[in-house]
Amino acid sequence: MNREILESVARNNWHLLLVIAVILGAVGYKLISGDGSATAPVASVVRPAAAQGVRTAAQTPRRDLAAEERAKAREATMALIRENEAALATNPEPDKAAAYVNGIGNMYFQRLQDYPAAASHFERAISDYPDAPTHYHTFIQLAMCYERMGDQEKRKATLRRMMESYPADSQQYAYAYSELYGEMPAQPAQAELDDTTAGPAQEAAEAATSAEEIAVAAAQ
Repeated sequence: MNREILESVARNNWHLLLVIAVILGAVGYKLISGDGSATAPVASVVRPAAAQGVRTAAQTPRRDLAAEERAKAREATMALIRENEAALATNPEPDKAAAYVNGIGNMYFQRLQDYPAAASHFERAISDYPDAPTHYHTFIQLAMCYERMGDQEKRKATLRRMMESYPADSQQYAYAYSELYGEMPAQPAQAELDDTTAGPAQEAAEAATSAEEIAVAAAQ
């Protein structure tokens, strides 16, 4: 009898029993797995943020040590230039002053590649110290400055000034002529000029190095 009653109740209230079963199933799932509403944001926010942090660290560029070294070298050169300019202001003897000015110009030329500043110092050395032993070497350095600057007119003008400063039968004149016109002058004889195209340029480089060494030594 009881069984028949239960079956009758189940048949007549099946929809109610279905709702109860769904509710109980949902409650049981939450009890077993926990409330997903609290963990979902953690998974979607925290983890991607952490992963992004890893990518950022991996992609962060290293410090440009080479640039730092170049900056330090430049500052050291500028400090040396300032020291030599201060020493030059004490009005040393002409030959030594010419070495200071040429040395400073050479530091701008070779170490800093600041060709306008180098040209300014070489121009000063030529005009202020025309009797210095390195006079014609300075002409060569100045012409090279203008060449690096791409100013061919000033380069040619410098070579013409060099020709005007020396006798037509001199090695200095022959060098400037050959650089300007691409050939040796008619005089003096070719046999006397075998080494002119290489000699002055090589001597100019050596003189520039010597001038820089004098400037460096004087600052120490």
